[in-house]
Amino acid sequence: MTKQGGRRAAAHEVVIDARWLGVGGTSRVLQCLLDGVVATGRASTVGLWVRDRTDDRFADVTRAQRSGMSPLSLFFESTLPPARHYVFPHVLRPLWVRQCSVIIYDTIPLRYGSRIRRPIWWVIFRLSARRASRVFTFSEFSRQRIADDTGMSLDCIQVLQMPVN
Repeated sequence: MTKQGGRRAAAHEVVIDARWLGVGGTSRVLQCLLDGVVATGRASTVGLWVRDRTDDRFADVTRAQRSGMSPLSLFFESTLPPARHYVFPHVLRPLWVRQCSVIIYDTIPLRYGSRIRRPIWWVIFRLSARRASRVFTFSEFSRQRIADDTGMSLDCIQVLQMPVN
C-alpha cells in the first residue's frame, strides 16, 4: 500500500490500469471492461489508475491515482494505487506486481519485427505472464501460442469472450 498524507490510503478491491484509454486496440478492450464494471454496479469497489488527460466517461468508477507517465513507460512507474488486485490490459506493465491479471492479445511481436526488438519482447512476455496471478486472452489459438511461447500451462491461461456491439 502507498501512503498519502502520512496515513495509509484505503485500498480498492481492484485497480484497473486505465492509462491505456485512447492507445490503440487496447483502448477498446479497456472501454468494454469499464462499461461492464459500471453496468454491474461494482464501480464503488474498483479504482482507476489514469493518465492526466483521461476523459470522464467513467466518472462512476472511483479514481485511484493519476499518473503523468505514458502506459508505454510502465517499467519506470514506481508507485501504484493501493489495491488487493490489479488488472493490466497489456503485457507492458510493472513486472514487480504479482497480485494481478494481465491481458495478452497475441504473441506476434515475438515472431515479427526487428531482430533487436524480438528478444526484448520475449523477455517482457515471459516475465509478464509468469509473474501474473491470472492471464487472459481472446482465443484458443492465442491461448496455445501464449502457453508455447512463455512455457506456462494451458490451465493458467483463460479465454475471455468479447461482447459484440
